[in-house]
Amino acid sequence: MTVHETVADGKLGNEELGQFTRKVDEIKRRLNEGTITLSWALNELQRIIEGRQSVSDLVIDFDATPMIPSGLEIRESDQIASRFKGKWTFNAKALALYLSKKQKQGKLIKGHDLKDDLDGEKVMGAQLLDFYLKNPHLIPDEWKGKATFFWGTIYRGSFGDLCVRYLYWSGKAWDSDYNWLDNNFNDTNPALLANLFISPLAFC
Repeated sequence: MTVHETVADGKLGNEELGQFTRKVDEIKRRLNEGTITLSWALNELQRIIEGRQSVSDLVIDFDATPMIPSGLEIRESDQIASRFKGKWTFNAKALALYLSKKQKQGKLIKGHDLKDDLDGEKVMGAQLLDFYLKNPHLIPDEWKGKATFFWGTIYRGSFGDLCVRYLYWSGKAWDSDYNWLDNNFNDTNPALLANLFISPLAFC
């Protein structure tokens, strides 16, 4: 079941170009009104051209509620207590993929057992998954072929079953889905953790 809008590669369609043109027209209008300055607009446009993002764009609030797929809910009692919390400025070097020993070398582990194994780890929440889908250029190419799980947010279905969302490459776009904890997890299903072996200055 697909639970999030895909982020596709390729050229813009007429609708997307129309949206872009309207935004450019809005910038021109505000320049003429004097509500923004030319120097500010030029600096922001140059930042976009160079692919740079403002610091505020990179701040992720792990205490905020992430996207909740239809039919699911989030309960505090279901969550991994050691999950990463608070606000954090995105830093790819501060992240690491993790596999339990019980899911390596072709082994399979039930999701509930993997959840227990992850207790004590700084698992990253679905807030980061939502961030990645909005910023697909920040997703490492080496994650293609994997389903990267964000165990910092556990969801509950209408019948009480638990699930966790993951990020994957469909062949054309980055997308998300979820897997139930009653299912097996293998060595292509890593969890994304905060890498605590780097400088704590990375965690803002």
